[in-house]
Amino acid sequence: MPSGKITRRRAVAGTGGLAAATILRWPANAAEFNFKFGASSPMEHPAMARSKEAADKIRQETNGQLDISIYPNSQLGGDTAMISQVITGAIQMYLGALDVMASRNPVAGIAGVGFAFASYDQIWAAMDGDLGQFLRGLADDMGVHALDRPYDHGYRDITTRTKPIVTPDDLHGLKSACRSRRS
Repeated sequence: MPSGKITRRRAVAGTGGLAAATILRWPANAAEFNFKFGASSPMEHPAMARSKEAADKIRQETNGQLDISIYPNSQLGGDTAMISQVITGAIQMYLGALDVMASRNPVAGIAGVGFAFASYDQIWAAMDGDLGQFLRGLADDMGVHALDRPYDHGYRDITTRTKPIVTPDDLHGLKSACRSRRS
């Protein structure tokens, strides 16, 4: 008849049961780290295709200890929502344009302003130089580490269905689809 006394047999059986539960919970081939990678771009975008290649290579070179799950097409929310999730730690990686961070600091929006740069050569010189370093510092201040050499997320331009926009003067008389928020 069992007593309430803990015997060596009961202690070993209890420890064995706990170990079995642990083994079932964390299989030998499970990743030690699981990262979520969010993006608004589709998997067909060149940056996403390269990100998938990188995630696969990282998984291989870490022997499966780091598994990066990619969520394209805004599956984890819009750009500003994903930035918030990166800041809070809900997702670990995000692929997006730095100018999206303008929702947190308007200066970060410079790369998305039409006619701020005359050419790709000019924007890359700025982003690879002092301006880019300054903007990456803003990201760091927000709790996000931005890569020194990011993907080309596209040069911003302005288009209409009524006339070509070649210079800022071509914007005169056009109404903006953007609405400003009033507080």
